[in-house]
Amino acid sequence: MAEWQRASRAMVARVQRGVGSEAQRSLLTQAGRELLLAQSSDWSFILRAGTTTELAKERIERHLDRFWRLLDAIDNGTELPAEWLKAVAIEDGLFPLLNAADWLPMPAPTPGPTPG
Repeated sequence: MAEWQRASRAMVARVQRGVGSEAQRSLLTQAGRELLLAQSSDWSFILRAGTTTELAKERIERHLDRFWRLLDAIDNGTELPAEWLKAVAIEDGLFPLLNAADWLPMPAPTPGPTPG
């Protein structure tokens, strides 16, 4: 899905720019959860198999909508209702050890000594 790729690129770019506060870091971490949930393999399999496609589409769209709302709050200072944030955190509170820095590109390996 092209939207997943766009969201993935946006996540990497946002993580590379960093955030300015602990609250923004929290939003970015939740955005990472939403991205992972949107990309979970079951939904794409369901869509390809053609079974319960409406549920799969709805789930993907819901997580991507949440992802974009969270990123908008970070990028533009858009206020998100506290009750909405709380509900999202409860509903999608998976991956408690998730770290948004996991989206940083890996550094290129440095060449080691040549065997000889």
